[in-house]
Amino acid sequence: MDFGSYGGQCLARRELGPDGHGIHVTLEDLFPSGTQWKNAVHYVNRDSNLYTASLSSYGGPNEIIQVEDRQSESRFRAMTSLGWISQNGFGLRQELGYERIWNFDFATGSNRNNFLAAVSLRWVPKFK
Repeated sequence: MDFGSYGGQCLARRELGPDGHGIHVTLEDLFPSGTQWKNAVHYVNRDSNLYTASLSSYGGPNEIIQVEDRQSESRFRAMTSLGWISQNGFGLRQELGYERIWNFDFATGSNRNNFLAAVSLRWVPKFK
């Protein structure tokens, strides 16, 4: 089981920004037959606020001031995958998922539903 919480960091290769936050939970199991089952849930909220820095009036560190309070974008994603690994190094994985986006690209009311699917085949040669 993998559990993570991110504040102002990076989740799913996207910057969350200074006022962003996200959480993800991953559950996976590898069965003796070589079958792997994996489930993941992600939630991300990113903000598009504008900030500026100004010199401190009392000689301390610079002050960060919010210039404009802009729209935020929220995403919820659920994924499941099932994979098989053979004795000769071949692997097959199927993935299905759903993603709901509120205020897509920071545009108010631009909500989207995305259905996700992927199939991958890989081969890892074994050298003696």
